[in-house]
Amino acid sequence: MYTIVGCGIRLNPKITIKDDKEENDDLPKTHSPSDESHHDRHVYAEPLIRSIWGGRFNVYTGVTYTAVEGFSAFVSSKACKKVYEEAVQFPPVLRLDMLLKSCVWPKSFEESGPSDDSIAIYFFPTLMKYEGIYDTLVFDMITGDLALRAFLGKAELLIFTSLDLPLPISRFQGKIYLWGALRGKM
Repeated sequence: MYTIVGCGIRLNPKITIKDDKEENDDLPKTHSPSDESHHDRHVYAEPLIRSIWGGRFNVYTGVTYTAVEGFSAFVSSKACKKVYEEAVQFPPVLRLDMLLKSCVWPKSFEESGPSDDSIAIYFFPTLMKYEGIYDTLVFDMITGDLALRAFLGKAELLIFTSLDLPLPISRFQGKIYLWGALRGKM
């Protein structure tokens, strides 16, 4: 049986664990400008400051592998300790299958859609020189309605584009991005 990994425990940029009931001053506080009431504020997930992984993707399209250089992974501010523990074990080269999104879309997303709580890991280009390659991969995934999947030690990594997320979190610093969810054997 597979379930989406998510614990509701936040990691601060120093990778220490804090319970949701504690105030975490290391995380940015964001909310909609129209929500001035303290009670209506929602703190959206964001990538932590420090990269947890750097490497490349080897993407299998069903015919051949394509090496895509220059990726960094950042744990979400809403990810649990299990996500961090799995991410630090990512190999330098992630072997990913490019599949139709409908083949790997979690059932829990069908009911209510993904939210910022669904984001375990953010993927960004490591350096500016890799942005074109990154943007091409994102564009191909959007136009083909595709997702990426890797089988790791204790989990399955599913990578989607941010256009699958609600509008307030569909861009980071004005750009579409890649995000990952982990499904673990529970």
